[in-house]
Amino acid sequence: MNAWRTAESQLRSPFQGRRGNVHSGNSPRLTAHPFTLTEMLAVMVVMVLLMGAMGPAFNTLFTGTGVEAASRMVGAQLRLARQHAITQRVRVAVLLPKNQGGDAFKDRRFSGMRACEVDASNVFVRWVENTKWIYLPAGGVVYEMDQTKGLPSDLGDSADNCQMVSGIGDGFSTDCRAIIFKPTGRLTGVGTSIQYIAILEGVNAQADKPIVRNADNWVEIAVEPFTGRISFDAPEDS
Repeated sequence: MNAWRTAESQLRSPFQGRRGNVHSGNSPRLTAHPFTLTEMLAVMVVMVLLMGAMGPAFNTLFTGTGVEAASRMVGAQLRLARQHAITQRVRVAVLLPKNQGGDAFKDRRFSGMRACEVDASNVFVRWVENTKWIYLPAGGVVYEMDQTKGLPSDLGDSADNCQMVSGIGDGFSTDCRAIIFKPTGRLTGVGTSIQYIAILEGVNAQADKPIVRNADNWVEIAVEPFTGRISFDAPEDS
């Protein structure tokens, strides 16, 4: 019994008195000092000012990284479409709408994508099972799709040169631009040319063209016509 009490005394905190109290003898007690209303209001004012000053910086950061995130999303969707084409032995198109569709589908312009199956004439057959419209993160738009590497010197002169899918319905009044994979995994309709997809920092203005926020922030996706290999090119890589 004495040995047990000796062990307890050795484990006792040095700040404890004989009765195990934190405060013993005449040691001073710590007292809490509550904040006054004036002090709390001052802190709140400082926090509001800091948030207002840093808000634009955070917004720029998020929209800037949206281009890279958007390019990764498009690249992943292309890989899934190619895999589906090979395993199911069908033609699969990844729709990347430009200004097709009525007012009810403005949110898809330059920022939406979805995979569907098409026939040999690139006519819509059906949506790929268990898919839905996917939208790019804020800050990234699919600006141009063509077979020429690099962006045009004048962004106002951009013109798509890619495959088109017809007969979609679902609110589309015209054909929709797309990347189409054959059952072999190769691209269709581009011959030996590489298909490029340019993603810029901008916003979907729900009009004929997106609003470009920063022409120096872009990523270009390259799709090899024979292997379907996908690579990414950015300004710092050029």
